[in-house]
Amino acid sequence: MKSKFLLLIGLQLLGFIGVAQTPKFELKKGNEAYKSGDFDKALDQYNSLSTVDEVAEAAAFNKGNAFYQKEDFENASTAFTAAASEASDKNIKAKAYYNLGNTQLKMKKLEESLKSYKEALKLNPNDEDARYNYSLVKKLLQQQQQQQNKEQEKKEEEKKDQEQNQDQNQENKEQQDQQKEQDQQDNDQKQEEQQQQQQEQQQQQQQQQQQQQMKRKNAENLLDALNQQEKGVQRKVNKAKGKSAKVNIEKDW
Repeated sequence: MKSKFLLLIGLQLLGFIGVAQTPKFELKKGNEAYKSGDFDKALDQYNSLSTVDEVAEAAAFNKGNAFYQKEDFENASTAFTAAASEASDKNIKAKAYYNLGNTQLKMKKLEESLKSYKEALKLNPNDEDARYNYSLVKKLLQQQQQQQNKEQEKKEEEKKDQEQNQDQNQENKEQQDQQKEQDQQDNDQKQEEQQQQQQEQQQQQQQQQQQQQMKRKNAENLLDALNQQEKGVQRKVNKAKGKSAKVNIEKDW
C-alpha cells in the first residue's frame, strides 16, 4: 500500500507567516506538534479549531492523520470521512478520500476502502498512488473472494462427506440390526430344533423302555406259564406213577 499523509497548512498559501493567536498560527502549532510526534497535543490543537471556518477543513484533515499515527483507526476514519464531506476544495476532498481508503484498509474493510480510492480517483484521475492502491485492494478482494469460495467449497464437501458418513453409518447399523435379528431367529430356530430333538429322543427312550418292560413282563409271564405248565405236567406224571404202583401191589397179592 502506498501512503502519502500530508499535513494541510492553512490554505497552503506559499510564504505564509502565522500571526500569534490567529487560527492559522494555532493550526501551525498543531502541525509542529504532529511533526514532533506529539499527536495528543496536535489533536488538542486541531479540535480547538474544528469550528473555525478559516482552518476547519485543514484541522479536520490533519486530525485524521494524527488519529491514524496513534493507530486509532476508528476515529481516523471518522475524521477523514468528515473532512471528505466538508471540504470545499476538490484537491483536499480527493486527499481525504485517499487517506480514508488507507485507514479502512488498515481496518480490513476492503470493500469500503475500494470505494474510497474510487472516489479519490474520480476527483483526481491523475493520482497514481490512489490508482495503485485501488488495484491492490481490488486484487485483495478477488483473493478474499477466492478464499471464501474455497472455504465454502470445503465446508460443502465436508458436509457432503459427513452426510455420506451418516448415511453409511445408518446403513451399517441397519445391516447390523438385520444380521442381529437374523442371528436371533437362527438361534431361536436352532434351540427349537434342539428341544424338539431332545423331546423326540426322550420319547424314543421312553418307548424303548416301555418295550423293554413289556418284553420282560411277557417273558416273565411266559416263564410263569411254562413253570405252571411244567408243574401241571409233573403233577400228572406223579399222579400217573402213583396209580401204576398201586395196581402192581394188588397183583402181587
